[in-house]
Amino acid sequence: EKKDEIDHAPMTFQEAKLPTLENLMQEMTDSVSDLGIIQMKVADPDWKNVFSVLSPSEFAGILQKVDLDFDQPKIAQLIAPLIRDGQFTCAYVIASILCTSDWNRSNMVEKLIPYCIDLVDGEASIKAQLTDWEQTVTAQA
Repeated sequence: EKKDEIDHAPMTFQEAKLPTLENLMQEMTDSVSDLGIIQMKVADPDWKNVFSVLSPSEFAGILQKVDLDFDQPKIAQLIAPLIRDGQFTCAYVIASILCTSDWNRSNMVEKLIPYCIDLVDGEASIKAQLTDWEQTVTAQA
């Protein structure tokens, strides 16, 4: 009878480890070492497809799950080169700064700007989301 209960478990340990956005979000929810989790996942080829197809809102969703605010820019910087196989755009920067703590927004912009392939067209859109002070701080980025 116990075997029957095990066979009908909602999700096995193996399924919980499958490379999906849902599993990543759950793992981050269950842990406080989000930076370590992301470092392991970006180094694992099995997870490449999860990161490569992220939308700007999904990217922001991952950043919102980060427990330690000061890790948000580091995590964003780890994921950015994998998004759309290097086709990272200003839309991702905007999504990230909208979910980042106020004190961390300029740092986020500075970390992500180098990955933007459409900066010429998107720079004004990013600046529109920043305060005057944040624009001054990030002017060299």
